Amino acid sequence: MTITIFGVLVALIGGILMLRASMLTMLVFVMMTTLLGGSAAFYLSTGSSVLPSIEAVLLLTIRCIMPTHRPNGALRTALDANLPLLLFVIYGVAGALVLPIIFAGAMDVAPLRPVFTPDPFATIPLSFTPQNLTSAGYLFTTMLGAVCAFVAVQSRGAEARVARAGAVVGITHATLGFVGIAATGTPLTAVFDFFRNALYNQVDQEIGGLARMNGIFAEASNFAAYGFVYFVFATEMWLRGIDRRWTGSASLVLVLALVVSTSTTAYVGLAGYAAILLLRKILFPGTIPLTNLVAIMLGVLCAAVAILSLFVVRPESLKIVDLVYRMMVVNKSESESALVRIMWAKQGIEAFWISGGLGVGVGSFRSSSLGTAILGSMGVIGVATFAAQTLRVLKPLKQSTYLRTGDARIDVGAAATWTVVAMSIPSFVSAPSPDPGLNWGLMVGIALGLRRVSGTQHFSGNFEKKELLATG
Repeated sequence: MTITIFGVLVALIGGILMLRASMLTMLVFVMMTTLLGGSAAFYLSTGSSVLPSIEAVLLLTIRCIMPTHRPNGALRTALDANLPLLLFVIYGVAGALVLPIIFAGAMDVAPLRPVFTPDPFATIPLSFTPQNLTSAGYLFTTMLGAVCAFVAVQSRGAEARVARAGAVVGITHATLGFVGIAATGTPLTAVFDFFRNALYNQVDQEIGGLARMNGIFAEASNFAAYGFVYFVFATEMWLRGIDRRWTGSASLVLVLALVVSTSTTAYVGLAGYAAILLLRKILFPGTIPLTNLVAIMLGVLCAAVAILSLFVVRPESLKIVDLVYRMMVVNKSESESALVRIMWAKQGIEAFWISGGLGVGVGSFRSSSLGTAILGSMGVIGVATFAAQTLRVLKPLKQSTYLRTGDARIDVGAAATWTVVAMSIPSFVSAPSPDPGLNWGLMVGIALGLRRVSGTQHFSGNFEKKELLATG
């Protein structure tokens, strides 16, 4: 194992914070390190690399288990709140060690770590590989993120710190994306390449001469998936009146970055989230306050005017937009990339049946959907526990899930709740493994931790639901 400059920096800063700062400050630090999505803190002998955020969350975990540095009973409460996730991870880690051996050779799979070959449809016999261990490790850190975030937000004023941190992370991410495009072909690209040192396939792409936005991430789809997380978080907080100057700015700059990114992941996420907002607006009118609705409509109108003006001033830009639309939407389903992704998704279903519903182990194959990745890797148990954890986070029978309460702590928690739900949308059409990721884990912990004590009413019958609608 070899440590990089980022690993050294995270160790130094994280070590100081672990000894001198609060758990909440360390949580904010972990959120900041997730910006380094294309960086490596360590190079492993297996040919894999470890993200700086993984190192940071391990330091947060050490702080979390120190009995003198956490609220009494908070760790046990966090474990209880995340019980379905604990079962999900325990089965996933155990299965990664055992299931690939049990079902070795039962099917041919596209490995999680790409095999560089001219044939994109190339497969190898199912077997135990180092990727099983690596994937199990990442899955475990997702759970650590959820548990430690839960404990950290028990601090007084946590909602304000988390809200501001989320906005700052989002603005920083979008800014890096725009600067990265502007720097294309200039010496400044060396700075971005310095950050992109992970052992991934670092991809710089262009469409019609237009550089795709990836910031300091490995590729445009990863950039978009990360940006979508903080776009939803910022937008949900803005809708609830939380730190509106910062969250509104973050939401605006992130949606612009997602649109410009030319990533299918971004477009699928935005379309899905728009559908969620529309459904919530219909069922619970108070979801989007009138002032926010007017601001959204004005923003859409201004964007439309700006785009039309651009087409008038620079007619050639219309050709680029048409090219992007045809490549990313019209012809996407017929492209080789789409066919490969369909194959990856289907092998999750095949693995489920071959294993008799047990799964063939986390890290055993590459998927293109979180759903089929969980189904094929962890079987019935994985699907059931993941669904149970999602429902536990959503709290569908609580009024605070849908409407602003005026309690900042609960409202920021609800914003994190919808982030957990919405970020699964692009994952279900792009995720390569059953690990929902550290950002998912952090948002789960923030949502459950901030909403742990809630004075909002529950509703289960028609009368109570009608009453809730009336309050909107």
